[in-house]
Amino acid sequence: MQLADALRLAISHQNAGRIDAASDIYKQILEVQPENPIANTLMARIRMRATDIIGAEGLLAIAIKAAPDYIQAHATLGECLTRRDQPALATHAYRRVAILQPDHKAALLELGNLLQNADRLEEAATLYRRLLRIDPNWAVAANNLAQGELKLGHPEPAFELTEGILSRDIANVRANALRLAALQQWGRLEEVDERVRLGECARAIEFDLPDAWTDFGAFNANLSRDLHEHPNLVADWDPMRRALRGGSAIPQFDEHHTPVIDAFMAMLNTRIEQYITELPERAAHPFLGRKPSGSYRLEIWGNILSGDHFQSAHIHNLGWMSGVYYVTVPESIHGEDEERAGWLEFNRPGYGIPYSGPEGLPAICPTAGQAMFFPSYVWHRTLPFTGDGERISIAFDLIPTE
Repeated sequence: MQLADALRLAISHQNAGRIDAASDIYKQILEVQPENPIANTLMARIRMRATDIIGAEGLLAIAIKAAPDYIQAHATLGECLTRRDQPALATHAYRRVAILQPDHKAALLELGNLLQNADRLEEAATLYRRLLRIDPNWAVAANNLAQGELKLGHPEPAFELTEGILSRDIANVRANALRLAALQQWGRLEEVDERVRLGECARAIEFDLPDAWTDFGAFNANLSRDLHEHPNLVADWDPMRRALRGGSAIPQFDEHHTPVIDAFMAMLNTRIEQYITELPERAAHPFLGRKPSGSYRLEIWGNILSGDHFQSAHIHNLGWMSGVYYVTVPESIHGEDEERAGWLEFNRPGYGIPYSGPEGLPAICPTAGQAMFFPSYVWHRTLPFTGDGERISIAFDLIPTE
């Protein structure tokens, strides 16, 4: 087989998810031609997939030495360095891509993100505007530029950017959230309240006890046990990609079946259907106007927080509606606490966007056996608490599939 044919076959395997088959071919190519830049770069991507970042960087060094202008090698190196939390080196790699290909959208976006994360906001904004000249309708670049404008305290241009996105896609969760932050900075608080609708769209949810159980205390105690024994329990959530700060998480909570977990899922699904039915019809509202009329799926996970652990302010980019059910709540978290330790707070923006609104943001004291449902675009965070005990919850996103 010719080298070019072997590369094409390996790439087809890799694109189809047949990673072992692709890896075997790349290894054979590298035995014959150790400096092949394409094989080294694509093999590096396989190493990245296996979280072998250092091994990937070694392959990319070979590729770049053999072909200093090979764009894909520099772009992949930027990804590696970003994952390894080396922003200065990653910035250098992406700048090289931008020199070699000035309209490389992915590299310009990542370079802008690195600069924005380093608070080099004007430089990042220049890159996002450049991207919007290349692709005026790219929502990702427009959202990133809007976020930068909000960090600079410029709500008017941020609002205009989000309005442009939402005129094309009213369901864009991030644009809706950034619009809330812009309205807040602008002082247009009644419009924030109208979009959040605390007490109607965002509200506490009571449940009927599942059959065969006599009280929520026993049910939640068994649910807590199943969470602690869940095979997906992890304690190394990536803080760059998740809002969790400390504690443990259980991704894909519903993949594991026990009688208690199955009873909880049935209870949750019933209450979600009731909640959707109870919502009023308002066609122009970004949440009420998008009530699911067909099927949907749930992304669901558990959180286990101890004292001083918390969740930073965030949104849920994939959902229409999100929620959190409280399994256990420590005694140190209670409704008479003026500091509101351990409470769920709404409307304070995250991701480095400054808050300049009134004090006393709405917050709910969690209660075991109760849930909060809210639009996925609503900013929310958990406040840290001290003391013994665990704050255990099950969170979800409802994602329409039609």
